[in-house]
Amino acid sequence: MKQHPTKNKLSPTEQVLEQRLRAIAKPDQAVAWNELAERLGPAHGAAKKRWPLWLAPVGIAAAVAWLMVLQPQATLQPETTPSPMLLAGNYSLDALDRQLQRAYLDGADAAEIEALWQRRAALTGQETSS
Repeated sequence: MKQHPTKNKLSPTEQVLEQRLRAIAKPDQAVAWNELAERLGPAHGAAKKRWPLWLAPVGIAAAVAWLMVLQPQATLQPETTPSPMLLAGNYSLDALDRQLQRAYLDGADAAEIEALWQRRAALTGQETSS
């Protein structure tokens, strides 16, 4: 290797850095692959232990069994008295409820509000208790 032509002009810090660079660039001894594998240990050198292939179908079957059989089933209980708002075509009741709300907000008289309540009772089939 050639000597640096300006070796004498390097500062002491630069000389230390150059020595470190040479130490990194040229290792003390060559390392073979088998030695490196021994140094790194079994996790790096050897193949990792694999799961047996037959476990995949067993795991899938267990998941399906849990979802279909073992998982508690929710029992659906039908409503005994469905709300009129849940009926699909009952838009007139919704409009009447909005009229009632607007009447209360606008401060309508009692007769007008009572008439709206009677119309609502007629739509829902409820009896008024006035």
